Amino acid sequence: MCAVVLKVGGSNLKFVNIACINIVVAANAGGAFSPFGDITTLMVWQAGHVSFSEFMPLFVPSVVNYIVPALIMSLFVPKTQPDAVHAHVELKRGAFRIVGLFILTIATAVAFHAVFHFPPVMGMMMGLAYLQFFGFFLRKTLPRSIAKKKAMAIANNDEAALKRLGSIVPFDVFRRVSHAEWDTLLFFYGVVMCVGGLSCLDI
Repeated sequence: MCAVVLKVGGSNLKFVNIACINIVVAANAGGAFSPFGDITTLMVWQAGHVSFSEFMPLFVPSVVNYIVPALIMSLFVPKTQPDAVHAHVELKRGAFRIVGLFILTIATAVAFHAVFHFPPVMGMMMGLAYLQFFGFFLRKTLPRSIAKKKAMAIANNDEAALKRLGSIVPFDVFRRVSHAEWDTLLFFYGVVMCVGGLSCLDI
């Protein structure tokens, strides 16, 4: 999020500082009402001290704790706008379905823990399996999709579209995962694994 702020704010340091503070406030306020939002709530939920539904009453206080500081900070944001950049952005094939798989992954982790009493990490790994199956589907159907888009581009005499088709790379889950922020990812997985291990100890 701070990378987005730096891209939008540019050299406007006052805007960047306030926006980054706002992100920290939002992350802490939002993390209170979701088991996945913060390490503390994740540990309490996974240890079985609090059920998933018991976090929901914290939603309204969390929103208030975000909105009040945000309104105060908005009074100090410079009244300027960044230069608009007009660029054609095309979503890659399967983008919306991958968003749906992400939501399904969260639902799977919660359901596995609540219904089957599996560790949440099992549901998260199931999400990786969803992505693997869908990635296989994307790779198998890629030639047909390219041929269809190429025919449309030729019919419309769209040279830019033809050029974009030549640079398409088959979807690879492991390649995407390799670009993730491993320090953050391993930190969360480490906490999940450690809490799961401690819960198995009879102490």
